[in-house]
Amino acid sequence: MAVSFVDYHAVELDESNVSDWEELNEKSPDGSLFHTLKWKHILDKSFEFKPCYSLIYRNNQPVGLCPFYQRRVMGFDGLVSLPDATLNPCNHIILTDKHASTVAAALQEYKNIAKTHKLSFMAFGIKEDLARPFLELNTPLHQAGGNMVLDLHQNPPDRIWQLFSNNERNKIRRFDKDGFALHDIASSDELDAFCRFYQLNLRHIGGNPHPFQYFTELRRAYSDRSPPEILWTLLRKNEQVAGGLLALLYSAKKTMYWRYLSLNREMPNVYTPFYYLLWHAVRKAFELGYETIDFGGTPPDPRDVHYRMKARFQCRYGKKYLAILPLSRSFKMVYAAQRFVEQYDLLPKGARSWKIGPIVGDARLT
Repeated sequence: MAVSFVDYHAVELDESNVSDWEELNEKSPDGSLFHTLKWKHILDKSFEFKPCYSLIYRNNQPVGLCPFYQRRVMGFDGLVSLPDATLNPCNHIILTDKHASTVAAALQEYKNIAKTHKLSFMAFGIKEDLARPFLELNTPLHQAGGNMVLDLHQNPPDRIWQLFSNNERNKIRRFDKDGFALHDIASSDELDAFCRFYQLNLRHIGGNPHPFQYFTELRRAYSDRSPPEILWTLLRKNEQVAGGLLALLYSAKKTMYWRYLSLNREMPNVYTPFYYLLWHAVRKAFELGYETIDFGGTPPDPRDVHYRMKARFQCRYGKKYLAILPLSRSFKMVYAAQRFVEQYDLLPKGARSWKIGPIVGDARLT
């Protein structure tokens, strides 16, 4: 009886396999806007990340996408999947085959890629449906939070509105009653206003705002398209800006990705632009025939204010995991020490830590 030969190999992205990349991303249930090469172009134009995109082939058929970037963490150079969580809420690898044999072959190819570049580690996101085969291969996974996702088939706007409290409905109605209106961002002045409040908002919560160049690239790439690929609005009354919202639209997956809020924190307490802006995004996505809204990364704690506010829009929580593959001996030692310190909570109060989240096992996936 003949034994079929299965060949797995990794190939770096180049002009010859661009179509393979885009086709697999569109066909895979795990594909996203953030895995498109158009998004890669925006990152390359806006930041100084060093890309290392590769495809995994099985018998010359693409079965995996590896959107890796070279990054330095704790003094070690390595590869990470889609380099910055604040930019890429969907930072997972894509494998079309979820079986342990395919995962094992992909893991070996990942290691080969990193070793070719003489790197010390790899770290990449894992969606929940890939966690079990990784654990079966004794690959430690760390909890990495998750995304809040709204299914518009199960929860269309009319149902969400009925589930809102009277107080939440009044928070939304107040802006219309007081003469505020939404304006699509179409000029440099409006872009400046959005970015100004976005930067103030990020600094208020201790975050690092993205550079103006990044938003310029977003406008150039997504604004002048038909059908629209971006929802970018300011909520204002004459010259008074209450806030703004930026969401990206990916028609191939019928998914809207809510990305940035730009809030005027000096508005009177009677105004809550967060609710109005998100409600507008939900209605707009539904009108355009979209099926899903990804509300982005959210802490896993139901008591967290962001979790609670998104839950009021009937979002479900999708877990994410992080796989870390130590490659160099020195990184293995540091990584093992880090895990030990975090496991037994031995870090001195106020000391700096590389937070990677707790290890998970089979019992944690049920």
